[in-house]
Amino acid sequence: MNKDFLKEKISLLKLWITLFMAVVVGSTAWIVNNWGKISIFFNIIVILTIIALIIIVSIINLKAYRLIKEMKKIGEAEK
Repeated sequence: MNKDFLKEKISLLKLWITLFMAVVVGSTAWIVNNWGKISIFFNIIVILTIIALIIIVSIINLKAYRLIKEMKKIGEAEK
């Protein structure tokens, strides 16, 4: 794969990681501030959503790490 293409792909993954982490942090702050004001069912839904987003961020992070390793191999092969 082209090294520039991998750089662009990694940049896009970093964008998604940033977006999802902003949602996780905002949702966590919201649920801490409103814990007693909302129903238990809604608390559980928000907590499960936060956990799902953290898992998604971890998967995207692993994909970005693999692309970085692939880019490093391409760089070493060019030398």
